[in-house]
Amino acid sequence: KTGPQGHTKKEEKEMLKTDLREFRKELKKAPKEEGIVNWIYAFYVDSENRLSWSSTKRWLEIEEDERFRHYEILNRTASSGIGKTLFPVETEENESLLELRDLEPGTAPFEQASEQFAAKVMESFRHTDPYYATVTHVTYDVPARATDGSVLEDGGSVYETLIFSICLAKLSAPSLGFEEEEVRELTRRWTIGAPVCGFLYPSFHERAGAYGEASFFVKNDNGYDLLHELFKTRENLVKPEQQKDLWVNVLENSGVDAMAALEVNEKILEDVEESNEPELSKKRLREIVEESGGDGESFETTYDEVVGDKQLSAEAISAAKAVVEMGSVQIRLPAADSAMVQLRNIDGIDYLVLPVDGPISVNGAVLG
Repeated sequence: KTGPQGHTKKEEKEMLKTDLREFRKELKKAPKEEGIVNWIYAFYVDSENRLSWSSTKRWLEIEEDERFRHYEILNRTASSGIGKTLFPVETEENESLLELRDLEPGTAPFEQASEQFAAKVMESFRHTDPYYATVTHVTYDVPARATDGSVLEDGGSVYETLIFSICLAKLSAPSLGFEEEEVRELTRRWTIGAPVCGFLYPSFHERAGAYGEASFFVKNDNGYDLLHELFKTRENLVKPEQQKDLWVNVLENSGVDAMAALEVNEKILEDVEESNEPELSKKRLREIVEESGGDGESFETTYDEVVGDKQLSAEAISAAKAVVEMGSVQIRLPAADSAMVQLRNIDGIDYLVLPVDGPISVNGAVLG
């Protein structure tokens, strides 16, 4: 498969990773320097889904400590790994977001556009607790580079983007504290956590703004619906837990038993480590299933019916820890050691067998 510029999927992802590293390096200057982050529009929505507060400020008008907290939100939204919680998504050019990006803060058109954006967010993102949302305008003067990577004096460009983040608020726990010269029950307050969803639009791709692409940051289920609604796209992104369910369905219908599933998981992790790719092709997944004793034809049929053209990430369908469960018994071990677990039938009864390699401890006490 090739991407929109004719590159293979692997080449596209490597380029995206390189672009993001460059952009994040520039973003690190934001807490101290002017011109990287220009302005921030923020709003707070209460548990009844009502707009409680909104504000627009120039970046350097914000107090330094508060500015650093907002930088952390920006950085976390833009610093996730491709295919893990940050997904490049092809989309139509979003005129309303580009208009908001290009308007001058403090003007009537900007106020109208920002209020309309907040209303769209509130329509599509629902949560029982309040949340804090920020839209930040970032400008990066992209230097031109020679083929050897050296910076050229002429030929640079300007990349302007919006970074949007939603952070859920959480009510602080009841506690005692020293206040007003005495120990007393402290007033509980809503504290703002790390971002759970957001986007970069336009994406930074091939060292320029990609107006037909947004980078989705998703760590919250509701974030999928919100981002798809904002960009009017139904990209084949599937929630990680749903990906896992789809994959289990494929394995079950491909004749992969519990022990073979451990081997499949280990092989997926090995492939990802060797290729540094967050996704494996359908062809490679079939090979892994067949190598582990599954039926390739059944895999092909079930995969087409259950998964289709949806994207499955290796992180979602595999696990670094192998977990073997049998009733109330649970065995957890590193995936690389999963081959140690064997199923044996002794006198007509199935047993899980683990070789003893080193001392055995029970509740911390070493025995034997």
